[in-house]
Order: sequence, then structure tokens, then C-alpha cells
Amino acid sequence: MPRNNKPTISSIEYDLISNNRYKYSQEDVQFQTYLIKNKMISDQLDEIREDLDFAIRLIKRA
Repeated sequence: MPRNNKPTISSIEYDLISNNRYKYSQEDVQFQTYLIKNKMISDQLDEIREDLDFAIRLIKRA
């Protein structure tokens, strides 16, 4: 449910999963949610994804 006319992370994730069953992995949902939440539209999505994956790997090591 949107809060202050902005979608919440959980509402974005729910919409992605319910409208695209079995299409996305957990990482795909998180990445798409990040893009939507931050209103990112770019032709450099692969580079952004690599940077995000790298950051996640660093966090998991800690």
C-alpha cells in the first residue's frame, strides 16, 4: 500500500511478484525494486547491477 502517494518497498515487491510469477529471482526482485524506488531509468542497467551485486557480496562477507 503506497504511503504518502509513494509506493513502499513491500508494495513494489508484491506487485512485481504477483504480476510476474516465476519470472524473477530474489535478486531480480530486489534489483527491480531498487530501480523503481529510486526512479532510475538508464541505459547502463548492467553496470548498475554489477555495482549492486559487488556491494551485496561485500556485505555478505562482513
